[in-house]
Amino acid sequence: DRFTQEFDFEGYRLYKGTNNLLSDARTITDVQGTPTFYKPLAQWDLDNGISGTVPVLENTAAYNLGDDTGLQYFYVDEDVTNGVTYYYALVAYDHGVRDSTGQLQIDPQENVFNFSVDQFFNLRGTSQNAEAVTPRARPAGFIESGTEDDLSSITQGVGTGSMGITIVDMNEVQFGDTYKVQFSDSLDAVFSPATNYYATESYDFINMTTNDTLLSNRSMEESSPKIEGLVLRFDNDEEIGYNLNRMGWVGNYGEENEQFNFDPRRVDGYETNWIANIEVNSSSNGVLTPDDFELRWSDEDVYYPPRFQTATYLRDSLNVIAVNLRTGDLTELLIVDRNENGEYDIADRLVIMEQLSAAVRVLRHDITFRTPSGENSTPPGEGDILRIANRKPFADGDFFQFTTSEATVDEELAQSELDNIKVVPNPYLAYSLYEPRVSSSLDGRGERTIKFINLPQECTIRIFNIRGETIQTLKHSTSTNDGDLNWDLRTKDGLDLAYGVYIYHVEAPGIGEKTGKFAIVK
Repeated sequence: DRFTQEFDFEGYRLYKGTNNLLSDARTITDVQGTPTFYKPLAQWDLDNGISGTVPVLENTAAYNLGDDTGLQYFYVDEDVTNGVTYYYALVAYDHGVRDSTGQLQIDPQENVFNFSVDQFFNLRGTSQNAEAVTPRARPAGFIESGTEDDLSSITQGVGTGSMGITIVDMNEVQFGDTYKVQFSDSLDAVFSPATNYYATESYDFINMTTNDTLLSNRSMEESSPKIEGLVLRFDNDEEIGYNLNRMGWVGNYGEENEQFNFDPRRVDGYETNWIANIEVNSSSNGVLTPDDFELRWSDEDVYYPPRFQTATYLRDSLNVIAVNLRTGDLTELLIVDRNENGEYDIADRLVIMEQLSAAVRVLRHDITFRTPSGENSTPPGEGDILRIANRKPFADGDFFQFTTSEATVDEELAQSELDNIKVVPNPYLAYSLYEPRVSSSLDGRGERTIKFINLPQECTIRIFNIRGETIQTLKHSTSTNDGDLNWDLRTKDGLDLAYGVYIYHVEAPGIGEKTGKFAIVK
């Protein structure tokens, strides 16, 4: 702190605007209604009990110290328009200086930022905590650098979350290297043998190619710091609960395209019409577990329930077994004879029970069925499988593995994406949001601009009037992920383009051609 010479860092704020002054973000006012503070796009602060708003500027305004979110190292802004320049500033702030009674004596302070522009609003420089960014459409057929491995599910393990990687420094990335992210959990701190609850505690990040451990025993977080040009992003299912996307009657069992639905009529290969309903057992013996289960049917009776609370549960032979998918062990099935007819049928309830020891029995899930309105019952039979699946955190030994890959262009994909080539705005109505601002000290309205987007990396654009006369020829050539090309609406003779309808023809060697129209309205 510049006043106390103490380290009193509290958090970060990210500001965003569409001009170098970020004037459209300066929307927080004082009591007089005067814009005073920038509204942050995002904010992160230490989880230290210091949070909420404090009065500042002699009680004429309020400053938000945060919500004890904890710090993050990565943020994705998805509210952007290709071709528009955005200005970002990341500022650190402190929590102010208080006296012995807790009264604020010096208001919280934050870093300054600066964007330096010339009279044409061309960016000439920024402070180290500021950056101007112009997102662009990617070229046709362009495949981003990163990895071609599927990180939507764990490479090996039981966790149901996902992860992703983002390249933030191309110069540091070791393309072609294989990496492993391995997790550790808190299973040694379970509440009881029956629950098997756990939480993901930490992870290791290892370069398997060089055998270097890049991050070791790092506390679990939403995103990692930058390491070898990469940022890791985690979507961890922190709480145990039903995974409805992987639950129900199973079609195409064991295949990559497994189907799931509680209504077997919506799954391939089923004749039964028993619509399933599954709930966590809510009795005093009911205990939630992260384990998954399957009920597997046969055409013959294969199971007889144990002698357990016979006044409550019916003992009748069944043509179904229950299996704990984590352990591979058979579990017990209890029958609640809801229609009291002395035999199991669709009106009754099945209860999955696990006997953890001679003295410990826990109930897991209740399963009931019904038939569609107006239909007779067709019971499940040989090969029918009902799965009960949970979302669960990354567990000890779970890991993702991936290999980094450079950006490439797939010509077949580019051919299929030629129809995505467009002119924006179309029609052009006297003004485009892509046009640069012009200082009030200059005469004229400045350069007019339209964009061709989603172009292949190498192509020629020819523009014709409706009489077929060539108006302009444009060349697009880039080795980057830029699929945009600006046109200043000037003809090949340097004249301003007249209003009307025009035809464009895009020719991309080895890929194909695309023809379209656009209109200019002055």
